[in-house]
Amino acid sequence: FAAKDAEDERIWRRIGLTNVSEGSIAWKLRTTAPETFLVKPRAGVLKQGESADVEIALLLSSVGNDLRFELRATAVEAERESIERGDWLEFSPSAVETLRFGACLAGGRGAGAGAGDADTSRQERMPLQERGSR
Repeated sequence: FAAKDAEDERIWRRIGLTNVSEGSIAWKLRTTAPETFLVKPRAGVLKQGESADVEIALLLSSVGNDLRFELRATAVEAERESIERGDWLEFSPSAVETLRFGACLAGGRGAGAGAGDADTSRQERMPLQERGSR
């Protein structure tokens, strides 16, 4: 996140998710700093080959030093259309893939951990694969 990109004390970024597995997956994105980030949508279901964009807003008024995310994904039935918070209790922990990544605030505005001149223009697509299909 680059402070120079701030609009109304928020910096927006997008993460693209694509299901590259042979079936449907459920996914959810969690953060260690829910008071610092707005995440829309937080979870969803992707059919084979589908993609979704997740919008993340960094709220500059509450930036801390622990800016981490966790993306979880697991295979689900093809007919499933949505996922609720409590549904994750149904899934075996060994069937859930997890990707952890961090964020930093670059350049000014009282930047916290990781401040500097990082290149924030690059967008990466992180493939979600069904467990065992690698």
